[in-house]
Formats: sequence, C-alpha cells, structure tokens
Amino acid sequence: MNQEIAAILSNALLTPEEVGVVLRCNRNTLYNLIHAKEIPSVKFGAKYRVPAAWLKSVLGLTTEVAA
Repeated sequence: MNQEIAAILSNALLTPEEVGVVLRCNRNTLYNLIHAKEIPSVKFGAKYRVPAAWLKSVLGLTTEVAA
C-alpha cells in the first residue's frame, strides 16, 4: 500500500473523492453509487462522507465493520 492510500485510510470518514483515489474510479461514479445506496454514507448538510471501516472491509484490510 502506498503512502497516499495509507494516509487516506487513516481517517474515520472519507470524502467520495478520497474513496475514488483508493478504488480508482471517478467522482460521478461514486456519487451515483452513494445515491443508489451501494456505498454507505453519512450526509452532513450537502456533503457526503463514507466510513473508512467500510472501505477497509471491502479491501480486505479488516474483518469488522461498524453497523
């Protein structure tokens, strides 16, 4: 894992853009997946955040995901 990805995953909540860097997909794709409820998210005002625990579990970096 490179340093950029490790730094991103050190946060508890990630922006869709940060998730895109890790998953190598574009911003619009991530927002579409968030709106389709394929990616769990928390909305703060008009901004979405994705739990890092979910991304780590998808990548196989941890076995537990907080509900």
